[in-house]
Amino acid sequence: MSKVSAPEIGSYAGGATAIGASLTLTQVGILVGIVTALLTFALNAWYTGKKNAREQLLVDLELREREVRLARSSRWAINKPAPTVRRRANRKDRT
Repeated sequence: MSKVSAPEIGSYAGGATAIGASLTLTQVGILVGIVTALLTFALNAWYTGKKNAREQLLVDLELREREVRLARSSRWAINKPAPTVRRRANRKDRT
């Protein structure tokens, strides 16, 4: 890779100055607005992606917790004897 010489730097600086001098205040405002809109879009997309990843992690954890609770309750229900149901006597049975 070659070094950039002083005349090249001066040429680029002169070109940038010429472009900057030719822009009106309205055009500068438009360019600033466009750059701001693009940066806002990019940051919003990035933060939305992070938010979606966090929410997906929470959903996965909740599903895992439900599975564990269901497995525990199933094991408990299998090991526990079935409850006995006491029937209330109807009026006909009382007489």
